[in-house]
Amino acid sequence: MSDIKYLIQKELKRVFSDRKLIFSLFILPAVLMMGIMTLSSQLSMKKENDINEHIPEVYVINEPNGFEEFVREQGINANIKRLQSDAEVEGVKLKIIEGDAELLYVFERGFLERVDNYQKEAKKPIIEEYYNPSKDYSVKAQANFSAILMQLEHSILVKRLGSEEVLTAFTISTTPILNEEKATGELLGQLIPYFVSVLIFAGAMGLAIDAFAGEKERGTLASMLLTPMKRRDMALGKIISLILLSGVSATIYIVVMIIGAPLMFGESEFSGLSISMSFAQVVGLIVLLLSMVFLYVAIISLASILAKNVRTASSYISPIYILIIVIGLISMLGGIDKPSLWMYLIPFYGNSLCITGIMSNSISILEYGCNLAETILFSILLLAGVAKAFDSEKIMFNA
Repeated sequence: MSDIKYLIQKELKRVFSDRKLIFSLFILPAVLMMGIMTLSSQLSMKKENDINEHIPEVYVINEPNGFEEFVREQGINANIKRLQSDAEVEGVKLKIIEGDAELLYVFERGFLERVDNYQKEAKKPIIEEYYNPSKDYSVKAQANFSAILMQLEHSILVKRLGSEEVLTAFTISTTPILNEEKATGELLGQLIPYFVSVLIFAGAMGLAIDAFAGEKERGTLASMLLTPMKRRDMALGKIISLILLSGVSATIYIVVMIIGAPLMFGESEFSGLSISMSFAQVVGLIVLLLSMVFLYVAIISLASILAKNVRTASSYISPIYILIIVIGLISMLGGIDKPSLWMYLIPFYGNSLCITGIMSNSISILEYGCNLAETILFSILLLAGVAKAFDSEKIMFNA
């Protein structure tokens, strides 16, 4: 036990006595996370303001008299251009595809006359609308003008029937209701699995590779193996120290993530939501993150021990790192509303589901327990593999 304690103190001292390591492990990732959240919020707000302030270029042909004035009355600022012939239509379509124009409306000839003669007409007159759904300016303009055309239709029907009451069968009173804490938790539950998982893995990767493959490459691990210290104590001491260091990093990341979450919301509809977690949620999240740290450290350590040098270790771990990133992105971009119990048993993905459930306070004790047990069990199996590798002369001395 004293050997394990000595090795833990040695590894912790090595890290905390190196200012560069402290900065790269604990300070830089937190600063980067805050910077990313701030930048993404600013860019999103800038893009939204730019779209709202943009004056769309709208082309019309055969439009009814007073159409432009009607648009102005609705408070829409647009640069409306009239086409003189059908031959110009195809050219405007190309401009919309290229993003040089936003909308094209082709009214049937004699549009108002056909509307006025609705009882004699065999079919209703058509307004052809062309826009580019891949361009934000075009999408915004299409939404605004669709509302205008609906209002135009409404005004025509009122004029035709003589009363607005005839067009109204009922009114809708809309009141948005939500649990602010749960809504905020769900948003955080989408963000945290990606950022925290990736950062924890990246931090553990740097430490574990150097602690095993790095020392093996430098020859210091071979010298340590020749001491009277038991090899399993040596492996356990290194693993525990890595878990402690990565655990501190995880705590810093989660605190920064929660504090910086309002920056991600910006001035959106969620900007006023409060962030509140119960004691049980905090404890549950901390325990889960520590189990994830244990799992990541065990995986990286085993891969690092099996490698002959740092370069080989990095190549072994890179596919796992990519998998962590992909799973985090899946969770962030949208997961399953009500995941089945067996999904919590899937390595890595179950952790993301569990974090989302904790933040939104929608996970059961059974689901949490299954995921925690699976994570710890998987970690113990990997740790047994690390201990076994330490007993192998061929692996430890690159024979």
